[in-house]
Amino acid sequence: MAKKELAREMFEAVDKNGHGYISAAEFRDALHVYDESITDSDVQEMFLAADVNG
Repeated sequence: MAKKELAREMFEAVDKNGHGYISAAEFRDALHVYDESITDSDVQEMFLAADVNG
């Protein structure tokens, strides 16, 4: 599988509602799969740092 296809599949797995973007809640849920100790504050900080749309 090409990297672009893999990235698209991963994005679609996180974008639960299919709107074409990842909300803070969807991002948090995806991160909790790997680390349940991540707080909403942690997620908000990461989300704002990565948000290119402001």
